[in-house]
Amino acid sequence: MANVATRLEERGLQIPLFVGGATTSELHTALKIAPLYSGAVVRTADAASLPAIAKQISDPQIVESIRSEQETLRRDYSEKAPVLTLEQARDTAKPVDSPAPVPMKSGRHEFHPSKKELDELINWRAFLGEWRMNPNGGSDEAQRLLREAREELDRMEINVNAVVEIRRAERTAPEVIAVSGIELNAPRSLRPNTVDGQCLSLADFVAETGDHIALFAVCVTFPEEGDEFRSMLRQTIGHRLAEAATEWLNRRVDRDLWGVEHSIRPAVGYSSLPDQKLIFQIDRLIDLASQGITLTENGAMNPGSSTCGIIIAHPRARYF
Repeated sequence: MANVATRLEERGLQIPLFVGGATTSELHTALKIAPLYSGAVVRTADAASLPAIAKQISDPQIVESIRSEQETLRRDYSEKAPVLTLEQARDTAKPVDSPAPVPMKSGRHEFHPSKKELDELINWRAFLGEWRMNPNGGSDEAQRLLREAREELDRMEINVNAVVEIRRAERTAPEVIAVSGIELNAPRSLRPNTVDGQCLSLADFVAETGDHIALFAVCVTFPEEGDEFRSMLRQTIGHRLAEAATEWLNRRVDRDLWGVEHSIRPAVGYSSLPDQKLIFQIDRLIDLASQGITLTENGAMNPGSSTCGIIIAHPRARYF
Protein backbone atom coordinates (compact mmCIF):
# COMPACT_ATOMS: atom_id res chain seq x y z
CA MET A 1 0.00 0.00 0.00
CA ALA A 2 2.94 2.32 0.60
CA ASN A 3 3.95 1.73 -3.03
CA VAL A 4 0.44 2.65 -4.17
CA ALA A 5 0.57 5.88 -2.14
CA THR A 6 3.95 6.74 -3.67
CA ARG A 7 2.71 6.14 -7.22
CA LEU A 8 -0.42 8.25 -6.66
CA GLU A 9 1.75 11.11 -5.38
CA GLU A 10 4.16 10.82 -8.32
CA ARG A 11 1.23 11.20 -10.72
CA GLY A 12 -0.15 14.24 -8.93
CA LEU A 13 -3.47 12.56 -8.09
CA GLN A 14 -5.73 13.57 -5.21
CA ILE A 15 -8.22 10.71 -5.09
CA PRO A 16 -8.86 9.23 -1.62
CA LEU A 17 -6.82 6.17 -0.68
CA PHE A 18 -8.59 3.63 1.55
CA VAL A 19 -6.41 1.30 3.64
CA GLY A 20 -7.93 -1.88 5.04
CA GLY A 21 -7.20 -5.43 6.04
CA ALA A 22 -6.49 -7.40 9.18
CA THR A 23 -2.82 -6.38 9.31
CA THR A 24 -3.49 -2.62 9.13
CA SER A 25 -4.12 -0.17 11.95
CA GLU A 26 -4.67 3.55 12.47
CA LEU A 27 -1.09 3.88 13.74
CA HIS A 28 0.49 2.00 10.82
CA THR A 29 -1.54 4.04 8.34
CA ALA A 30 -0.51 7.32 10.00
CA LEU A 31 3.16 6.36 10.23
CA LYS A 32 3.91 4.49 7.03
CA ILE A 33 1.34 5.41 4.39
CA ALA A 34 -0.27 8.83 4.96
CA PRO A 35 3.04 10.78 4.85
CA LEU A 36 3.71 9.44 1.34
CA TYR A 37 0.58 10.92 -0.26
CA SER A 38 -0.88 14.43 -0.16
CA GLY A 39 -4.40 13.14 -0.87
CA ALA A 40 -6.70 11.76 1.82
CA VAL A 41 -5.50 8.46 3.32
CA VAL A 42 -8.19 6.73 5.37
CA ARG A 43 -7.98 3.48 7.31
CA THR A 44 -11.20 1.43 7.11
CA ALA A 45 -12.18 -1.42 9.38
CA ASP A 46 -14.00 -3.45 6.72
CA ALA A 47 -15.42 -3.21 3.21
CA ALA A 48 -18.95 -2.73 4.50
CA SER A 49 -18.02 0.65 5.97
CA LEU A 50 -16.66 2.04 2.68
CA PRO A 51 -19.85 3.69 1.33
CA ALA A 52 -20.41 5.63 4.55
CA ILE A 53 -16.77 6.70 4.80
CA ALA A 54 -16.66 7.71 1.13
CA LYS A 55 -19.64 10.00 1.76
CA GLN A 56 -18.04 11.49 4.88
CA ILE A 57 -14.73 12.40 3.26
CA SER A 58 -16.46 14.47 0.61
CA ASP A 59 -16.50 17.04 3.43
CA PRO A 60 -13.13 18.93 3.55
CA GLN A 61 -13.55 19.35 7.33
CA ILE A 62 -13.60 15.58 7.84
CA VAL A 63 -10.49 15.13 5.70
CA GLU A 64 -8.68 17.84 7.67
CA SER A 65 -9.66 16.23 10.97
CA ILE A 66 -8.37 12.83 9.80
CA ARG A 67 -5.05 14.42 8.86
CA SER A 68 -4.90 16.16 12.23
CA GLU A 69 -5.53 12.91 14.07
CA GLN A 70 -2.85 11.15 12.01
CA GLU A 71 -0.40 13.94 12.81
CA THR A 72 -1.17 13.49 16.51
CA LEU A 73 -0.48 9.75 16.23
CA ARG A 74 2.84 10.44 14.49
CA ARG A 75 3.84 13.04 17.07
CA ASP A 76 2.97 10.79 20.00
CA TYR A 77 4.91 7.94 18.44
CA SER A 78 7.94 10.07 17.59
CA GLU A 79 8.19 11.26 21.18
CA LYS A 80 9.10 7.70 22.10
CA ALA A 81 11.91 7.55 19.54
CA PRO A 82 15.53 7.99 20.65
CA VAL A 83 16.95 11.53 20.72
CA LEU A 84 20.11 11.99 18.62
CA THR A 85 22.81 14.61 18.87
CA LEU A 86 22.69 17.38 16.27
CA GLU A 87 25.61 15.88 14.37
CA GLN A 88 23.98 12.44 14.36
CA ALA A 89 20.71 14.00 13.20
CA ARG A 90 22.47 15.85 10.38
CA ASP A 91 24.02 12.57 9.23
CA THR A 92 20.51 11.20 8.54
CA ALA A 93 19.48 14.17 6.37
CA LYS A 94 19.03 13.97 2.60
CA PRO A 95 18.53 17.61 1.58
CA VAL A 96 17.24 18.38 -1.89
CA ASP A 97 19.80 19.15 -4.57
CA SER A 98 17.43 20.89 -7.00
CA PRO A 99 15.02 23.81 -6.47
CA ALA A 100 11.24 23.80 -6.42
CA PRO A 101 9.41 24.61 -9.67
CA VAL A 102 9.81 28.26 -10.68
CA PRO A 103 6.71 30.22 -9.59
CA MET A 104 4.45 31.54 -12.31
CA LYS A 105 3.98 34.83 -10.44
CA SER A 106 6.53 35.77 -7.82
CA GLY A 107 6.42 38.91 -5.68
CA ARG A 108 3.74 40.21 -3.34
CA HIS A 109 0.05 39.38 -3.64
CA GLU A 110 -2.80 40.47 -1.35
CA PHE A 111 -6.25 38.90 -1.09
CA HIS A 112 -9.50 39.44 0.80
CA PRO A 113 -11.53 36.22 0.67
CA SER A 114 -15.19 36.48 1.61
CA LYS A 115 -16.95 34.65 4.40
CA LYS A 116 -18.75 32.58 1.77
CA GLU A 117 -15.42 31.46 0.28
CA LEU A 118 -14.18 30.34 3.68
CA ASP A 119 -17.34 28.65 4.91
CA GLU A 120 -16.67 25.18 3.51
CA LEU A 121 -13.08 25.26 4.81
CA ILE A 122 -13.96 25.86 8.46
CA ASN A 123 -12.88 22.93 10.64
CA TRP A 124 -15.77 22.58 13.08
CA ARG A 125 -14.15 19.55 14.71
CA ALA A 126 -11.22 21.73 15.76
CA PHE A 127 -13.74 24.32 16.95
CA LEU A 128 -15.30 21.76 19.29
CA GLY A 129 -11.82 20.80 20.46
CA GLU A 130 -11.22 24.41 21.53
CA TRP A 131 -14.33 24.10 23.69
CA ARG A 132 -13.01 20.78 25.06
CA MET A 133 -15.81 18.78 23.53
CA ASN A 134 -15.63 15.54 21.59
CA PRO A 135 -14.67 16.55 18.02
CA ASN A 136 -17.20 14.07 16.65
CA GLY A 137 -19.96 16.35 17.96
CA GLY A 138 -22.23 13.47 18.97
CA SER A 139 -23.59 14.98 22.18
CA ASP A 140 -26.63 17.25 22.46
CA GLU A 141 -24.40 19.91 24.03
CA ALA A 142 -21.98 19.82 21.09
CA GLN A 143 -24.79 20.02 18.55
CA ARG A 144 -26.32 22.98 20.40
CA LEU A 145 -22.94 24.76 20.46
CA LEU A 146 -22.45 24.15 16.73
CA ARG A 147 -25.89 25.58 15.96
CA GLU A 148 -25.15 28.66 18.04
CA ALA A 149 -21.74 29.05 16.40
CA ARG A 150 -23.17 28.86 12.88
CA GLU A 151 -25.88 31.37 13.78
CA GLU A 152 -23.22 33.67 15.25
CA LEU A 153 -21.07 33.28 12.15
CA ASP A 154 -24.03 34.34 10.00
CA ARG A 155 -24.32 37.52 12.07
CA MET A 156 -20.60 38.35 12.07
CA GLU A 157 -19.24 41.07 9.82
CA ILE A 158 -15.68 39.96 9.08
CA ASN A 159 -12.71 41.41 7.28
CA VAL A 160 -9.96 39.10 6.01
CA ASN A 161 -6.50 40.28 4.99
CA ALA A 162 -4.25 37.67 3.40
CA VAL A 163 -0.81 38.38 1.98
CA VAL A 164 1.76 36.12 0.37
CA GLU A 165 5.16 37.11 -0.94
CA ILE A 166 7.14 34.67 -3.10
CA ARG A 167 10.85 35.40 -2.94
CA ARG A 168 14.15 33.86 -3.95
CA ALA A 169 15.62 31.67 -1.24
CA GLU A 170 18.55 29.37 -0.59
CA ARG A 171 19.82 26.96 2.03
CA THR A 172 22.94 28.59 3.48
CA ALA A 173 23.50 26.13 6.36
CA PRO A 174 21.99 22.78 7.34
CA GLU A 175 19.21 24.49 9.32
CA VAL A 176 19.10 27.97 7.77
CA ILE A 177 17.01 29.38 4.88
CA ALA A 178 18.15 32.78 3.61
CA VAL A 179 15.58 35.09 2.02
CA SER A 180 16.70 38.49 0.71
CA GLY A 181 19.64 38.50 3.11
CA ILE A 182 17.51 37.59 6.14
CA GLU A 183 18.17 34.21 7.76
CA LEU A 184 15.26 32.05 8.89
CA ASN A 185 16.27 29.37 11.38
CA ALA A 186 14.62 26.01 10.75
CA PRO A 187 15.57 23.74 13.68
CA ARG A 188 16.29 20.10 12.91
CA SER A 189 14.30 17.41 14.63
CA LEU A 190 16.55 15.23 16.77
CA ARG A 191 14.18 12.26 16.51
CA PRO A 192 14.22 10.12 13.34
CA ASN A 193 10.90 10.24 11.51
CA THR A 194 8.94 7.05 11.06
CA VAL A 195 8.89 7.02 7.25
CA ASP A 196 12.58 6.97 6.31
CA GLY A 197 14.52 7.55 9.51
CA GLN A 198 15.58 11.09 8.63
CA CYS A 199 15.79 13.87 11.20
CA LEU A 200 14.22 16.66 9.20
CA SER A 201 14.60 20.42 8.96
CA LEU A 202 12.51 22.61 6.66
CA ALA A 203 15.83 23.75 5.20
CA ASP A 204 16.20 20.24 3.76
CA PHE A 205 13.47 21.14 1.26
CA VAL A 206 15.21 24.28 -0.05
CA ALA A 207 18.08 24.06 -2.55
CA GLU A 208 21.44 25.71 -1.98
CA THR A 209 20.90 28.07 -4.93
CA GLY A 210 18.16 29.29 -7.24
CA ASP A 211 15.15 28.36 -5.11
CA HIS A 212 12.03 30.15 -3.90
CA ILE A 213 9.82 30.10 -0.83
CA ALA A 214 6.75 32.12 0.07
CA LEU A 215 6.02 34.02 3.27
CA PHE A 216 2.40 34.48 4.29
CA ALA A 217 0.20 36.14 6.87
CA VAL A 218 -3.55 36.09 7.48
CA CYS A 219 -5.56 38.38 9.75
CA VAL A 220 -9.30 38.10 10.45
CA THR A 221 -11.04 40.94 12.28
CA PHE A 222 -14.62 41.36 13.46
CA PRO A 223 -16.53 43.47 16.00
CA GLU A 224 -16.57 42.33 19.63
CA GLU A 225 -20.21 42.03 20.62
CA GLY A 226 -22.45 40.53 23.27
CA ASP A 227 -21.87 39.02 26.68
CA GLU A 228 -18.87 36.96 27.79
CA PHE A 229 -20.17 33.78 26.13
CA ARG A 230 -20.77 35.46 22.78
CA SER A 231 -17.37 37.11 22.97
CA MET A 232 -15.69 33.74 23.55
CA LEU A 233 -17.80 32.22 20.81
CA ARG A 234 -16.68 34.88 18.33
CA GLN A 235 -13.04 34.48 19.34
CA THR A 236 -13.05 30.72 18.71
CA ILE A 237 -14.94 31.18 15.44
CA GLY A 238 -12.29 33.73 14.53
CA HIS A 239 -9.53 31.18 15.12
CA ARG A 240 -11.24 28.77 12.73
CA LEU A 241 -11.77 31.51 10.15
CA ALA A 242 -8.06 32.35 10.26
CA GLU A 243 -7.15 28.70 9.67
CA ALA A 244 -9.74 28.45 6.88
CA ALA A 245 -8.35 31.60 5.25
CA THR A 246 -4.84 30.16 5.48
CA GLU A 247 -5.98 27.01 3.71
CA TRP A 248 -7.78 29.15 1.10
CA LEU A 249 -4.59 31.17 0.55
CA ASN A 250 -2.44 28.04 0.26
CA ARG A 251 -4.73 26.63 -2.43
CA ARG A 252 -4.71 29.95 -4.30
CA VAL A 253 -0.90 30.04 -4.22
CA ASP A 254 -0.61 26.47 -5.49
CA ARG A 255 -3.09 26.95 -8.32
CA ASP A 256 -2.65 30.54 -9.48
CA LEU A 257 0.79 31.74 -8.38
CA TRP A 258 3.09 28.73 -8.26
CA GLY A 259 1.41 26.19 -10.52
CA VAL A 260 2.07 23.16 -8.33
CA GLU A 261 -0.14 20.33 -7.13
CA HIS A 262 0.92 20.50 -3.51
CA SER A 263 2.94 22.60 -1.09
CA ILE A 264 3.37 22.78 2.67
CA ARG A 265 2.58 25.84 4.79
CA PRO A 266 4.06 25.44 8.29
CA ALA A 267 3.10 28.34 10.53
CA VAL A 268 5.28 29.84 13.22
CA GLY A 269 4.66 27.75 16.31
CA TYR A 270 4.38 24.46 14.39
CA SER A 271 6.75 21.71 15.49
CA SER A 272 8.93 22.44 12.44
CA LEU A 273 9.04 26.20 13.28
CA PRO A 274 8.87 26.18 17.07
CA ASP A 275 10.65 29.47 17.82
CA GLN A 276 7.95 32.13 18.12
CA LYS A 277 10.54 34.88 17.67
CA LEU A 278 11.03 33.79 14.06
CA ILE A 279 7.99 35.92 13.40
CA PHE A 280 10.13 39.04 13.76
CA GLN A 281 12.26 37.93 10.79
CA ILE A 282 9.16 37.27 8.70
CA ASP A 283 7.79 40.66 9.74
CA ARG A 284 10.87 42.33 8.24
CA LEU A 285 10.09 40.65 4.93
CA ILE A 286 6.31 41.13 4.58
CA ASP A 287 5.36 43.90 7.06
CA LEU A 288 2.69 42.35 9.27
CA ALA A 289 1.38 45.74 10.36
CA SER A 290 0.19 46.33 6.78
CA GLN A 291 -2.24 43.45 7.33
CA GLY A 292 -3.45 44.70 10.71
CA ILE A 293 -1.21 42.45 12.83
CA THR A 294 0.77 43.76 15.78
CA LEU A 295 3.36 41.80 17.76
CA THR A 296 4.14 41.55 21.45
CA GLU A 297 7.75 41.53 22.62
CA ASN A 298 7.59 37.71 22.63
CA GLY A 299 6.24 37.44 19.09
CA ALA A 300 2.59 36.74 19.86
CA MET A 301 0.21 38.11 17.23
CA ASN A 302 -2.70 40.44 17.87
CA PRO A 303 -5.48 39.81 16.97
CA GLY A 304 -5.39 36.15 17.97
CA SER A 305 -7.27 35.26 14.78
CA SER A 306 -4.04 35.58 12.77
CA THR A 307 -1.54 33.18 11.23
CA CYS A 308 1.94 33.61 9.79
CA GLY A 309 4.47 31.23 8.26
CA ILE A 310 6.17 30.01 5.10
CA ILE A 311 5.18 28.00 2.04
CA ILE A 312 7.57 25.50 0.46
CA ALA A 313 6.65 23.96 -2.90
CA HIS A 314 9.39 21.39 -3.47
CA PRO A 315 7.87 17.99 -4.38
CA ARG A 316 9.71 16.37 -1.49
CA ALA A 317 8.49 18.86 1.12
CA ARG A 318 6.36 17.40 3.87
CA TYR A 319 5.18 18.15 7.37
CA PHE A 320 6.93 16.63 10.35
